[in-house]
Amino acid sequence: MIKSIIKYSVYGAKWGCVIFVMMGIFVDVISGGGLTSIDNFAANAIGAMVVGAGFSVSSLAYKAKSLVLWLKVVINILVGFGVFFPIAFRLGWISVESPRGIVIFVAIVVIGFISFAFGDYLINGRDAKAINEKIKERELD
Repeated sequence: MIKSIIKYSVYGAKWGCVIFVMMGIFVDVISGGGLTSIDNFAANAIGAMVVGAGFSVSSLAYKAKSLVLWLKVVINILVGFGVFFPIAFRLGWISVESPRGIVIFVAIVVIGFISFAFGDYLINGRDAKAINEKIKERELD
């Protein structure tokens, strides 16, 4: 189990880095190339890696055979966002000055998470279908 936690943490940290860079590019493009620096770059990069690891490690719930799917999803979301929101507020990713800004940011994050999870579901579903077809072919032989 420890090996899986480490593996998933590293995998999630990698995704955190990718998303951190993509968000930096997005902000730079939106601001017209005005993003010359990120305040406290190291803290923000580490925060992104920890958030990625939090979402990734919490997906270990999907390996639990005794849990129903909806409960696995709830565990993944609660733990992932339980890691995300404290870090996001601490690092200033979510501005506490504007309630409207908080709502918009949370909506963007939730929509992004759902989109990512749905894409992952589609990819894994396609792979599972291909594996099942290969198993059926072997059974027929």
